Amino acid sequence: CGIAVDYVSTKGDSVGVEASYVDASYESAVARDYQEWYVGPTARWQVTANTRFDANAGYIQRDHEDLSERDFDGRVGRVAAVWAATERKQVSLSAWRELSTLDDEIADYAIVDAVELEPVWSFAAKTTLRALVRYENRDFQDNDEPLPGVPGREG
Repeated sequence: CGIAVDYVSTKGDSVGVEASYVDASYESAVARDYQEWYVGPTARWQVTANTRFDANAGYIQRDHEDLSERDFDGRVGRVAAVWAATERKQVSLSAWRELSTLDDEIADYAIVDAVELEPVWSFAAKTTLRALVRYENRDFQDNDEPLPGVPGREG
C-alpha cells in the first residue's frame, strides 16, 4: 500500500512526497518473507514546452522476518529527462538506483544502478519505432553460503 501527495503549480511543475509499505509473504519460501518501508520526495519540472525532468529520491528499509542478514536499508532514486522534439519524436534519458527483488537460487535481491536512453519515433498513427540502450550494474545481495559448485555472482 502507498500514498503520494503532490503540489502542482499552474505551470504544471510539481513537488511531492510518497510513502509505501510492502508485506511480502511467499508460500513456498517462507524464509524470503519481508516487510519494506519507503519514503521520499518527488518532483516534475516542465523546463520548456518540449523538455521535462522527473525525479524521485528516497530511503528504503527491508526487514526479513527469519533471516536478518538479508536486511537492507539505504538510498534509492530515479531521474529522467524527456525531450519531445515533435509530437511524434521523443527521447528520454534516465538514471536510477533501485532495490530489485529477484526470484533466484543464489541471490535474494540486487541493488541496481542503471542508465537508459530511449528514442521513440511514431511515424504513423498506429506504428511506433522504439530503441533502447541500457547499462545496468547489479550488485547481487546474498549473505548465505553459495550452493555447492555454484560460485557467487557480481554485476
